[in-house]
Amino acid sequence: MKKIFLLIQLSLSVIMGFSQTNKITLTFAGNDAQTHTILVLQSVLIRNLSAGCDTTVYGPNPSIILTNSLGIRENNPNSPGSFTLMPGGTNPFHGSTDVFIQMARKEMLKLIIADARGKNLATLTGEFPAGLHKFKITSPQAGLLILNASDGHASASKKLINITPDGVKNEIVYTGLMEKNLENAYKSGVTSRFIFRMGDVLSFSAYSIGYDNETIIASPVQSATYVFQMTSHTVEAYLKLKPMADDEGWWFLAQEITSDELCAPTRGGDWDDGGKWRNMYRHTWSNDDESVSRMWGAFWNGINTCNIALDSMRQLPQTAGMVSKMKELQVLRSFYYYLLIDNYGDAPYLTTYRNAPAMPFKTRKAAIFDSLVGTIRSALPYLKNTDLKYTATKYMGYALLAKLCLNAGVYTGTPRWDEANLYCDTVITGPYSLEQDLLAPFKTNNQNSTEIIFSIPYDENNFLGFRLHMRTLHYQHNLRFNLMVGPWNGFAIVPTFFDTYEPTDKRREGYNIYGLQYDVYGNVIQDGITHLPLDIDPYLPALNMQSPQYTMAQIRTTGARVMKYEIKLGAKENLSNDFPIFRLTDFYLMKAEAMIRLGASGDSWINPVRTRAGVSPYTGATLSDLLAERGRELYCEGLRRQDLIRFGKWESAWWEKLVHGTERRTFPIPKWATDANPNLLLP
Repeated sequence: MKKIFLLIQLSLSVIMGFSQTNKITLTFAGNDAQTHTILVLQSVLIRNLSAGCDTTVYGPNPSIILTNSLGIRENNPNSPGSFTLMPGGTNPFHGSTDVFIQMARKEMLKLIIADARGKNLATLTGEFPAGLHKFKITSPQAGLLILNASDGHASASKKLINITPDGVKNEIVYTGLMEKNLENAYKSGVTSRFIFRMGDVLSFSAYSIGYDNETIIASPVQSATYVFQMTSHTVEAYLKLKPMADDEGWWFLAQEITSDELCAPTRGGDWDDGGKWRNMYRHTWSNDDESVSRMWGAFWNGINTCNIALDSMRQLPQTAGMVSKMKELQVLRSFYYYLLIDNYGDAPYLTTYRNAPAMPFKTRKAAIFDSLVGTIRSALPYLKNTDLKYTATKYMGYALLAKLCLNAGVYTGTPRWDEANLYCDTVITGPYSLEQDLLAPFKTNNQNSTEIIFSIPYDENNFLGFRLHMRTLHYQHNLRFNLMVGPWNGFAIVPTFFDTYEPTDKRREGYNIYGLQYDVYGNVIQDGITHLPLDIDPYLPALNMQSPQYTMAQIRTTGARVMKYEIKLGAKENLSNDFPIFRLTDFYLMKAEAMIRLGASGDSWINPVRTRAGVSPYTGATLSDLLAERGRELYCEGLRRQDLIRFGKWESAWWEKLVHGTERRTFPIPKWATDANPNLLLP
């Protein structure tokens, strides 16, 4: 399977030993699945799948003694006997639950409630005498919570599941000293018994700060050690790229539908959607538009996930492997911030989740730019010097620096063409080469394309979120591609942009669908309403087509459709084509731009791209020539909005879009975000 970072192999090492007739001892350890360094396990949840009961043992070296048919005795090696954190009341619970702690002697004790990502929600500190103490936990937050108890020498943790949030704040309240001792508390039903019979099927789920849970299933019959191969939260940080190409995250849509190359026309009653597509194309969006709202959230999901993982990783031993992984994560976070400042300008700049202010202020995008460049540069020596297309490698880092410096004039007011030129050189001399087939980087199985530097690994079954074919193909195009679903008859190339392709340009037909359409058997397709042959006219007459002003054929069948990304026969609702974020051809053209802006010729970098497309090479290409070539080559790759801004064309009029001012170069911070944090409204 090509999605190597999505398919995490579960490795189990069992060290068998001798046991008594009725007792077996299970011990648990954890390794980082990539660096193989030893991990500290906070807890292991043990479920008896045969008997339907569970229990939890706590780290750093959790173990359990199972007695056949009699239950268990838990070992907590983390505690020298000063206190014992007991299972307590109902779990899962509804809004609040009780927790019991047995103190062996008088000690200071600190209790912390944290969410699943490690952020502290509530704290209680006090000195407690020997005996059994009761605490009430209340939370308005649903889902997994972690209770940690510590006396400064030892600590123990417990998972709590809140099904029904209650109250207005997270709270830990001490409710008093109980008369029962530890033994009586167990007998009175404070905890349920974990029943085990030799050979029952058990599942073991490990938890470690900064890592995703791993589960092992076994039927133990003698003493054993189970070693979990844990996956770092870096995986979760990469998963936040998934929404970028569709309307869950809106990044790709916002870059293309706002440009002069692609539109989502309203076709009668279809594709109106409250005018959101016309708002984007005509640059009349508001701070409450879906695009504005979702894109901001998608970027922050990526940033926050990186920061959560980094917070957790800072608590672990700083081995060479751990430091490298943290640097990789910092570069990935820098990529999310690059998207944020490119689309929204000034924004909060946070490098921690756990200690972030509740209502942060904005930072100037120029200051964020400087920090991003410094962060990436400092990380480069630690990054992998190889071609890994789903990872923040050294080449991905250089590519990101090139992008930042190419747009430095927009972000900071000061161009940095020299630096952009040098970073492009480093990328170009890396392990990449131009494909002979101009469509090769966009094939269904493009994971090994020699052009792709960094990509999102979409998959029709396992990594959903790339549905461009559904948004652009005519309703009856399912007959041409033998689709398993019916497409939605929407997106089309802007007619004036279609005319920028010369008739001999291979990209004109390679990237678009137009003309008479045939099914998989070679028969002419009939439109389902007009019952006329399906003949796609590339010249869309208007952005909003309504009858009787426009015929049903115009409404349904005009506008060339996007086919740059291969639509394989039998495609599903989601494509399996990887989406290139950075590809080599872009950096050839970026290199050409830097050279032209520095007063030199860029022809030698533009012409390999033009020759491959079957059009004549340039002699003395200008910036206008280059912008047009970037449009033709990089059509529907999420780059056009940025290019138009950098070349000073964003405010201009084009087909069905009017002139406006520079205030539309960035999107407004969404209303839901400023309602929650009024500081975001401040300049």
